[in-house]
Amino acid sequence: MEDSQTQLTDTTINCIDCHTDFIFTVKEQEFFAEMGFKPTRRCVSCRAKRRAGLAEQSGVQTASAPVREELPPTGGKKKNGRGGRRNQSDYDED
Repeated sequence: MEDSQTQLTDTTINCIDCHTDFIFTVKEQEFFAEMGFKPTRRCVSCRAKRRAGLAEQSGVQTASAPVREELPPTGGKKKNGRGGRRNQSDYDED
């Protein structure tokens, strides 16, 4: 981090969504600055809810989205023994 005249300290902020106070830590402030983001105005919980809502609107699946169950678990027997992407046809039916 660059030497600057301003020493960062943990800051208490009131969330603009749920109106609860939260701590914006020095580590978070450094990350936001490094990434070029404006300082946050939302708590961690409200940021996660907002990201999930934005992802849902755009049709992007998030990590919490259900996983498709098309292929058998990785313990299945492959017919051809080759690596790479697995297709349903690569597995023996039991």
